[in-house]
Amino acid sequence: KASAEQYIKKEKRPCALFMLDIDDFKRINDTYGHQTGDNLIKKFAFILQKNCTENMIISRVGGDEFCVFIPNVSDKGALSALADGIFRDLDTNVNMNNDTKMAGISMGIAVIPENGKTFEELYSAADDALLEAKRRGKNTYHFAPITHNATKHEKMDRVHDLLRGRSTDSQILTVKFGEIQTLYHFARLLKEKGAAETHVLIISLENIQKESRAELFDNLMHGLIAGVKNLTTLAKNGNTHLVALVFDCLPEGMMKAVFDSIQKACGAEIAANLKIEMD
Repeated sequence: KASAEQYIKKEKRPCALFMLDIDDFKRINDTYGHQTGDNLIKKFAFILQKNCTENMIISRVGGDEFCVFIPNVSDKGALSALADGIFRDLDTNVNMNNDTKMAGISMGIAVIPENGKTFEELYSAADDALLEAKRRGKNTYHFAPITHNATKHEKMDRVHDLLRGRSTDSQILTVKFGEIQTLYHFARLLKEKGAAETHVLIISLENIQKESRAELFDNLMHGLIAGVKNLTTLAKNGNTHLVALVFDCLPEGMMKAVFDSIQKACGAEIAANLKIEMD
């Protein structure tokens, strides 16, 4: 913990924390004996050491629970690759022939800056993500949802992870006005991959002067309609759930214009089933 805290305070660079534990460890102990449980923990620790590099910090939190601190994170894809490697080795080296599902693990992944600024916030987010992985059926990993402002590039990284099947997250994107094309690219990627998730798009005009927001509306809708058309077509075909649009700092009286424009471009049935909110 001390080394991780020092890195976060000194380097101020992206880093991550894995929280991992063995699924149903008590059942394994009760069924196969404590010696089997102890051997399983040793094998699990060996797999972590094999997959982690020297600059990563592996710690046993207690019992069958471990954490891995990963400094200098380049992107989410690298984290997914590390997690995939751990799961592959677990399947190969731990599962027994007589009970191939005996040694599943669950993993929660959190990242700075998306999930906080301190080690305590990172740890809490990773722990919550671990619980969510277990809630989703165990033997999987789950990225903590973004809780801090992220750049356009970071948001698209999460979309790519989702579409590659490396994350089970429902996607929430916050898009500033100047990044409205993100919606279009997001829709295009979904159309190519046919992802089946619930997607929420938050369009923020927070930094736009109030007197200018109405004037920007036509440009906003041009990009918005292109994305909504693609996404709602997918929803109609059953490939993805309908999108919810949440407008942050939208000018008063603009919501009806948004709805009317979507209805005109996409059809009344789609517009009626599309959730549109003003935050």
